[in-house]
Amino acid sequence: MNWTSFGVIIGALPLSLSAQTFTAWDPASGGNGHFYAVTPAAMNWTQAEAFAVSMGGHLASVTSAAEQGFIEATFLTGGLAQSPLWIGLTDQTAEGTWLWTTGEPFGYTQWHSGEPDNSAGDEDYIALNWHRAAAAGNLRGTWNDTPLAGTTTHEGNTDGPYFGLVEIALASSAGALFTNGSFENTAGTFVNNGQSYMNVGPGGVAIPGWTVATRGISWIVSPNAFGLTAAQGTYFLDLTGVADNNTFGGVTRTIPTAPGHTYAVSFSIGSGGTTGPYGGTKSILATAGPVSQTFTFTPAGPGGQWGSFSMPFIANSFATRISLRGSASGSGSNYLGLDNVSVVLTSFSSGAVFEPASIPGSWFFSWPATSGVSYQAQSSTDLFAWINEGPAGPASGTYMARLVTPGPGTPRLFFRARPIP
Repeated sequence: MNWTSFGVIIGALPLSLSAQTFTAWDPASGGNGHFYAVTPAAMNWTQAEAFAVSMGGHLASVTSAAEQGFIEATFLTGGLAQSPLWIGLTDQTAEGTWLWTTGEPFGYTQWHSGEPDNSAGDEDYIALNWHRAAAAGNLRGTWNDTPLAGTTTHEGNTDGPYFGLVEIALASSAGALFTNGSFENTAGTFVNNGQSYMNVGPGGVAIPGWTVATRGISWIVSPNAFGLTAAQGTYFLDLTGVADNNTFGGVTRTIPTAPGHTYAVSFSIGSGGTTGPYGGTKSILATAGPVSQTFTFTPAGPGGQWGSFSMPFIANSFATRISLRGSASGSGSNYLGLDNVSVVLTSFSSGAVFEPASIPGSWFFSWPATSGVSYQAQSSTDLFAWINEGPAGPASGTYMARLVTPGPGTPRLFFRARPIP
């Protein structure tokens, strides 16, 4: 079936990234929606796990017969049909106590007959398909315990090191991709200095979910003696810290993302008004993966105010670093506020053309089409479950479909269309 695809990886799974091909285990087929890939090179078990973590995941945790079957059918074919693959199971902490690196409960197993046996006395790491690699007549995909770098001087294709099987669980498509964007005291780590704020130095992690970068900042609670209030919740940040001299700190965190997906990081910049020690025009440098942009808020009058800003970016990895750092503080160098940070998948991505429909609450999207061919448009929140959008009908050069409930803020994130035979 040929699809005209709008969004990022619609109709293009598996997707390629840095020589890895990630394949999703489709929930429509009983899967978990996670992405799987083989490491780009053979390596020992610890190196393979570290590579998986660097990609935002772990070595695969095989927790059911269905997942085992998916892995066998997807990866133990072609050049890997008789190759061992590392998975994320180890008893390196205590012999005989098997743990998944993801922390998932250990229950399901697919041991080869007689395994695990710790025959070398140091077999603490699991490779699946080892016995099939030893001899083609053995069962496919069964598990064996091996040393850190794999076995040596055994039969067949069993000499280590091995490729690893990476598993990545992406965040939900709907809603913000992290919590505590308003810098609340959710972990009880705020220590009031008696003036309703706490200084946090560079590298500090007192603010739940965030790391302070560049230089120190102030974590403030409302009410306070400064007359400043939060944009959301009770707590907020002052990126001038205690120095108050136009040298600024910032905060950073890393979030799970899908390569090629389009996101938006949003935040509020605070000023104490047009004049005074906390007032003036304020600027923040926002960075999200490969994209950076400076945003400036100019208050409209006296008193504390907040301005809201948003920056789109396209993720180029499974983990994206978000950074928000002070850039300028105008006439009032004693304060540069930051609050209400979020990152969401954007409602629409490039490829389709969107415009308001004549029916309130609806939007049209259109795409180049073959004249006289009928199409069916569909939308999705997660690339797996698709909803028919209609009505379907013949095209006349450009096909247009009405979306029932979209527009900015819609949970429908991806769109595609196909010719109807």
